[in-house]
Amino acid sequence: MEIPQIKITKGVGLNDIKYDTALTNFSQAYKNQMGFIADKVFPVVPVGSRTGSYWKWGKDTFLRMKGKKWVPGTPLPTGDFDVDHTPTYECLYRAFSQPMRWDMLDEGDDALDLEQASSEIVTEALLLNREYEFVQSFFKTSVWTTDQTGVSSTSPGANQFTYWSDFEHSDPITTIKTLKRTVKGRIGIKPNTLILSDEVADTLVDHPLFLERYMAREGVLNLEMIGAVLDIENIYVGGAVHMTSNEGATEALSEMYGKHAWLGYVNPVPRKQSMSAGYTFAYKAVGKNIGGGYDVAVRRISDEETMVDKAQGIMCYTQNVVDADAGVFFNGAVE
Repeated sequence: MEIPQIKITKGVGLNDIKYDTALTNFSQAYKNQMGFIADKVFPVVPVGSRTGSYWKWGKDTFLRMKGKKWVPGTPLPTGDFDVDHTPTYECLYRAFSQPMRWDMLDEGDDALDLEQASSEIVTEALLLNREYEFVQSFFKTSVWTTDQTGVSSTSPGANQFTYWSDFEHSDPITTIKTLKRTVKGRIGIKPNTLILSDEVADTLVDHPLFLERYMAREGVLNLEMIGAVLDIENIYVGGAVHMTSNEGATEALSEMYGKHAWLGYVNPVPRKQSMSAGYTFAYKAVGKNIGGGYDVAVRRISDEETMVDKAQGIMCYTQNVVDADAGVFFNGAVE
């Protein structure tokens, strides 16, 4: 007997979720299989206040040569330091709630596992939003001091490079290593992090110049090998997709990270007298303890009057660029 196909839509009723013939050990759902990377890029700084400021030391303080030859009996060389207290942050709440009627929870088929599903729906919604916010805020032009644009020309101009998908004429190894030196010349530290869209990553692992480096040893290239060639510690692939069509229209998905890439220095451990391209300020609330900072805090509320359980997820954070000199954005790395 053919098993009926079930599609759960907004505003479902009890008859929509209870079928005697539905399988009890299987249900179909769509999620981002590649996972999210927004939480892996900017290091998290826990804060006890939703708003505040932080100190920013000037480059002159630690990078200028101030030590000089000295003769005992004379005053020691001295100098000033530069520190700024004006940079600020403001953690904002993000939230989503998924209601489930009691009769649905009691009588829905086991395969749906509505109680667990409601928590997952809430969590996934907030993590998807977190990823989208990261892309829209930082994975684009006019954010970082250096923007590079991919072109089809074999003689790219200033701030341009040949598309890395042009295997015959492009040289991503030289391009990236050159820009690593550019960043070091601005902040004193070489970049340690490379973010690639899914399409860009697929292109680089097939690029002949990378394959040449490993031809004697391996037949297949992976991101770890690319990192070794470029001397970059962290390579993250952004592969998240999201629904771009309106509700009720023909369904359409879009790649969040497009055809782009980003190179920069990210401090692995936030601490005093250190720098990073960006930081995540995560508010760890007290009192009623609403919000899980940069993690999703999920709680379940039972409404006796309406006989509805609500899975509620709350986050409270902000992400700031703290040094635009520490990043490079590759706009359209592949054609």
